[in-house]
Amino acid sequence: MARVKLDVNGVDFLFRTELDVRITEINTFDLVCRAVREGDGAVVALAKTGMVAFDYARNRRSDLPPVFWKITGAKPA
Repeated sequence: MARVKLDVNGVDFLFRTELDVRITEINTFDLVCRAVREGDGAVVALAKTGMVAFDYARNRRSDLPPVFWKITGAKPA
């Protein structure tokens, strides 16, 4: 994990959660999670987590594995 950001805009108990994966580079991606109020579609909370694929044996960033592309349905940048 490279970074985490959380914005809370209000309190609500009836919301749906939406999750997006945004590829930023061949070895990094952002997970974006939104809590959306059911009544009017307003975003109640927004969380963004920056993730980095890392090869600890070589001590460097590495490409995301093929299983990542398969599970997310994302296309390499």
